[in-house]
Amino acid sequence: MNDDQASALRLDSLRSSHPIQVPIGHAEEVEEVFDMISYSKGGSVIRQLHAVLGASDFQKGLQNYMKKHQYSNTVTSDLWGAWEEVSGKPIQSTMASWTEQMGYPVVTVKSHNYAAGKLTLTLNQQWFLADGSKIEPAEAKIWAVPVIVGTADQPAENQSTQHLMEEAEMTIEVPLSAETQWVKLNYGQHGLYRIAYPPNMLGHLAAAVTSKSVSPADRAGLLNDTYALAKAGHMDMPVMAKLLAAYSNEDDYSAWDAMHMVIDQLDKVLINDPQTYPAFCGFIAKIVTEPYKKIGWDNSPSDGHLDRMLRGTLVSLACKYDVDGAHAEASKRFAVFYDGDATALPTDFRASAFRTVLKHGGVAEYEKCLELFDRAEDNAQKKLVMHALGSAGSVELKRRTMEWTENLKLQDFFYPMRGVAASGLEGQEVAFSYFEEKFCEIKQKLASASPSLLDAVIIFCCGMACSDAALARLTAFFDKNPLPQNQRKIKQMKENMSNDIKFLKSLKATELGDAAFWEGL
Repeated sequence: MNDDQASALRLDSLRSSHPIQVPIGHAEEVEEVFDMISYSKGGSVIRQLHAVLGASDFQKGLQNYMKKHQYSNTVTSDLWGAWEEVSGKPIQSTMASWTEQMGYPVVTVKSHNYAAGKLTLTLNQQWFLADGSKIEPAEAKIWAVPVIVGTADQPAENQSTQHLMEEAEMTIEVPLSAETQWVKLNYGQHGLYRIAYPPNMLGHLAAAVTSKSVSPADRAGLLNDTYALAKAGHMDMPVMAKLLAAYSNEDDYSAWDAMHMVIDQLDKVLINDPQTYPAFCGFIAKIVTEPYKKIGWDNSPSDGHLDRMLRGTLVSLACKYDVDGAHAEASKRFAVFYDGDATALPTDFRASAFRTVLKHGGVAEYEKCLELFDRAEDNAQKKLVMHALGSAGSVELKRRTMEWTENLKLQDFFYPMRGVAASGLEGQEVAFSYFEEKFCEIKQKLASASPSLLDAVIIFCCGMACSDAALARLTAFFDKNPLPQNQRKIKQMKENMSNDIKFLKSLKATELGDAAFWEGL
């Protein structure tokens, strides 16, 4: 859930996004619009509707729809109508606001007043844009927003209350035993929107994060929202960083998945600031250390699926930031794995171990990984190597990885490219330079393939950098070498890069641009 919703929220906050329902004028447009908006936002909107209807009416309406139309064609409004009929709620108009217009809102708590056991909240909704740009009056949009409210007094999800916000502003009353108790909007994280809290409400929620009084989904959603709002200029950046520090005793995979995403995004921009980056890395190592030491590298018979995924996340972060000897442990286990004992490196963190061994190794480790690729009996094992090879420590080996992709299958050859570009500033330069040099060959190679494959190559080779010079360079390149079928993806990539560049400049102008700030968290 967190991955899909977070992906939808990231992509749909761009001006280059598009509605879920898009008229198709030509067949080739189908490939272009069936992206994360169609899938991740589409699924998230249906999940939101499930929360509005409740499980019983959702199921009954779906059954009625399928029975009525089992031998005929349908249109979208037929499904909305079936749910509207069983629930008595305005589903047609509600869903139109989510599927027929691009974007989503940020719901801001404009004011809050506590008296006589009630917290009165005045809420405002506005189109949320990742770049924080001004919304002109002609651009104003309104969504039918299901505002689900949970409190410290009624923390169970079945005790939450629901309000439908259909105007730009709304006032609600929330029963609350004390002004210092936490109140969480979008409770359960069912809604596809962001929440902006005033500092004291956010402070109460930060304490609830540390005590785990709110659910893992809400802990994840709160961090995702706060990061996005800070990046867009709706919130002070130090507040976001201090909230991240509140997760230092986190032990749930859903919350750590959100933390991993935020850490990766901060790393992506701060790596361009050599004065601050080492202190940031030290801060991340500090919050990762205890959870990592607690879960370790070895699976337990009692582990569930989420336990294994959590271990994979924590080992990955520990390897990247060399927490508590993680690099040495990865090297030791890699040697055992190479000698034939697959149990030394479970698949949950095998790629992470490969990456850290390659990063700190040389030609010998690189050749061993290539040998493991040749030994692999299935494509899943080969992909582990493809994802990892780009992490090799030297520029020469990164370039060799880019050239190695020329021998891979069409559906696979962009994976190592991503690994190279994601390996750091040197990798970004190697990947982009290779793309410029080999553009004609890559374009010809993919001429008869789905445009999505070239989209992937473009994003992975060109879209990782965070500097004005890199943005100008890729803009000039695509002006000279236009790709009409990939234009939407290129536009989204450039908008994302522009937002990251703006974010880095804003960040460096605050306390976050001072190493002492990160050292003091």
